[in-house]
Amino acid sequence: MDNTWDMASSAPTSVMSERTKSRIKSFLFLIPSTKQIEYVLSFHCQRGSASAVKAISSHVTTPNKPLKHCQLFHPLIHAIKGGTSRHNKCVRELLVGRVNPNHRSKKSGLTPLQIALDRPNFKGYANLIWLLFTSEPRKLDPNGTDLRGEVPLFRFFLGADEEPLEAHKRGGLIMLLKAGADPNRQQPGTGNSLLHLAVRRKDAVVTAILLHVGVDVNAMNLSGTSPLQITAAQFHQPQGGEEVLDHLLKNGAKVDQPAGALRRTTLHWAVRAGNTTAIRRLLDGGANVTTKDKEQRDAIALAVKHTNKVFVSKTVLGVGDHRLGEAVTEVEAGDHIEIMQGLMGKAPDDYHIKGFLHQGTYAI
Repeated sequence: MDNTWDMASSAPTSVMSERTKSRIKSFLFLIPSTKQIEYVLSFHCQRGSASAVKAISSHVTTPNKPLKHCQLFHPLIHAIKGGTSRHNKCVRELLVGRVNPNHRSKKSGLTPLQIALDRPNFKGYANLIWLLFTSEPRKLDPNGTDLRGEVPLFRFFLGADEEPLEAHKRGGLIMLLKAGADPNRQQPGTGNSLLHLAVRRKDAVVTAILLHVGVDVNAMNLSGTSPLQITAAQFHQPQGGEEVLDHLLKNGAKVDQPAGALRRTTLHWAVRAGNTTAIRRLLDGGANVTTKDKEQRDAIALAVKHTNKVFVSKTVLGVGDHRLGEAVTEVEAGDHIEIMQGLMGKAPDDYHIKGFLHQGTYAI
């Protein structure tokens, strides 16, 4: 999109009325103060009147005396929040006036780029982002942080939404990465990487994009959890993000890394959920069936333990792993057989199942 600047220039612009021209002329004749210029520019940026913004800035700016950053920055924020092609043209005029695109808002602590990324989708969303990146002579920093130390890339993952990113946000993410945004930054407070957040949303497309640009597949957040281990919480769901799991495994995710108070691996949790698809993928990815958790149970022992509870729960209402605060997942007999056969197929030849089985139940 190299012609974005020209696209903004050719976007439809409201023509100034003779009354507006007269008011601007009178305003400039009075030699307005810094605050007055800021106010009037903000007013026209809110309205999306690029012709008025251009008329004012061109008359009060000279090569040797550019406008102060405050006179342009607040109008820039108003123009960005406008969310139309006309407002984008106001952004262009302010960038021509040498506004600093890396300045932080004193009110929100955000940079213009972060505010732009937060906008709901509109026809000129991508153009707005590229306008900021193509500004001259002040170059936009794709890794410029807000007052919390958070980089713009994390704005795409705001909130507790667990759905994949919308198409316009995916496009914005790609633009930032192409402009030099660092995909391995960590989120203040949580230590989450972008990959953690993409995996949490079960977004296979964004996961693949991040892995392609070199994100650390085994990055740990502040709780000691890797992106692969986040998939464990999804195994009990109808669509457990198997495609995301495949991307992680193919790109070198450590399958036997333990996490949490119980020090369980992703395979432990896949067995606990009875997710045959995830178990198969993890075993194909080299997961060790004899790795033990804090309770000294490997995946096979956990499967046996879980089987006892499943069979008991069919006859005794409410039986579950109360100590762990977990609900029992009903597993069909055929799935259980497949799980046990898969696990035992990867076990050492001298492996023996240990532990108590309830009367009338079998490991396989």
